[in-house]
Amino acid sequence: MKDYRLKWVDDVVDYLDTVEVKYDENTEYSIYLPDYKVAIDFYSLYHHSDLKGGKDKTYHFNKWKKAQDNGITLYSYFEDELITSFPIILNKIRYIVSKNTQVIGGRKCVIGDTLPKQERDFLNSYHIQGGSNARNKTIGAYHNNLTLVAIMSWLKKPKYLEITRFACDSKASYPGLFSKMMKHMIKELDYKGPIVSFSNNGHSNGGVYNASGFTNVNEQKGAYWYTHDYLERENRQSFMKINIKQKFNLTQEYVDAHTEWQMMQEFNYDRVWDSGKIKWELIIT
Repeated sequence: MKDYRLKWVDDVVDYLDTVEVKYDENTEYSIYLPDYKVAIDFYSLYHHSDLKGGKDKTYHFNKWKKAQDNGITLYSYFEDELITSFPIILNKIRYIVSKNTQVIGGRKCVIGDTLPKQERDFLNSYHIQGGSNARNKTIGAYHNNLTLVAIMSWLKKPKYLEITRFACDSKASYPGLFSKMMKHMIKELDYKGPIVSFSNNGHSNGGVYNASGFTNVNEQKGAYWYTHDYLERENRQSFMKINIKQKFNLTQEYVDAHTEWQMMQEFNYDRVWDSGKIKWELIIT
């Protein structure tokens, strides 16, 4: 049983009560929605860290995988995500329980370019990871030729094309829109070859890729983040050995004698492992 409760659970429960959706809190998950076979977990960084929480590199991936094997879709969010992006998370839950009363088919939307500020503001409002500089171009979907309702960004790499962001607003459901935007992208680039994207196991079941003909290429186990205060996670890429040397003014001799993890522990950092991700691929011939 859980020995702590993050305050955001109460907010979700209040919402589910309001829309009369049945839920269960007496399971291994923070909240379980039996009518939808969906589980939602909210993770304290302290309790779900490597050292203090005892959650090693396999814990969150294995929990996600066990849920999958039992036919349950598990969405999981860490405390820093709840602090910065709870409205986006609550919108996701609203979508899961089908409380978006408006349905707008993809054919009713027009695809076009977006301005950088439009892109940034939209993704910061509707994508839990916010905007990204890892893209060559972004296209938008507009309803009634005016209202931006979806964003798709892609990045051209030497051997494949990667979709780096896709997000819709939370005001409606947009069946078929992902495929329409992807076809627009392929035509604009006159592209042939692999299209790749990744779904974060904590935030998505990859259903939009599966429905659009993508293949699950592989499931990648959890990646780690560092935390110093158990309030936020810091990208491990910022703590490669050369960066640790510069950040803490270390000698090369010291750096050579220690692993990255040994040094980070000495400077009072802990690790948090996520649930991993799935690589999806579609071959355009």
